[in-house]
Amino acid sequence: MYSQLSKFGGSELIRELIGKRSSWFILYAVMALFFNTFLYSTENNVLFSPGSGVVLAALLILPERCIYDFSLFFSFYLIDFVIKIYIQQYEVGIALWLTFAFLLQAWLGAFLLRKYCPETMLPTSYRGVLGFVFWGCLLPAGFANHVSAFVYWLAGHDYIEQWFAWTSHRALSIVLITPLILFLNDAIKSYYDEVRFERNWFVWGVICVVTVAIFMLADQNKPQLTFYSFLLIPIFSFCAVNYSLIFNSFVSFSVGIIILWCF
Repeated sequence: MYSQLSKFGGSELIRELIGKRSSWFILYAVMALFFNTFLYSTENNVLFSPGSGVVLAALLILPERCIYDFSLFFSFYLIDFVIKIYIQQYEVGIALWLTFAFLLQAWLGAFLLRKYCPETMLPTSYRGVLGFVFWGCLLPAGFANHVSAFVYWLAGHDYIEQWFAWTSHRALSIVLITPLILFLNDAIKSYYDEVRFERNWFVWGVICVVTVAIFMLADQNKPQLTFYSFLLIPIFSFCAVNYSLIFNSFVSFSVGIIILWCF
């Protein structure tokens, strides 16, 4: 089965919007507010931080000169800072450094991918995925979130625990969000008349139902949850072989959000 995005993909307006910085500001603000509403817990238990994934995608899609554009980063900084202060109720001192850390991570990921591994900026192969995860995700997340850990350590929290928490939250953002945006952008820009991608909404629905059943019905404190989670592997493997990268990215994104919601 195919989804045809001829009107969407063939629109010059959409292509122009992708290339505008204001479009990325709006997308980031909308996603941050959306995930804040459905997944945000407390200041010390942030379940999902979409910022790094969106900003990294923007820096990889916009012209390379944008990674040195101060006004671009200042705008993202201002949006995130306002959300942290007025929506998520962070203290001003903590919000200042957390926002800096997430932008540092996104910038570092874009810089490393463009300089050392540009062929993995669109992770369409096994090697590409490894390069993208290492240069664009793990390395920058591990480095930048020492800032977040240090801020919470000053407030009396355990440094290692905070470093692991913030690194995993922001790395998860990149793994779930950035590839989906990159694949959609590539599809839209690659075809002038239409964009078609293989998908099967029945399979997507089955995966979502199985995920909800596993993580809502199973006892999260028992080892059986790990065993049940392996039931997703055959379905993921089936999707990887039969459907497009866009659909597979959307499936991974959906499963990740469901798991976070269940927890």
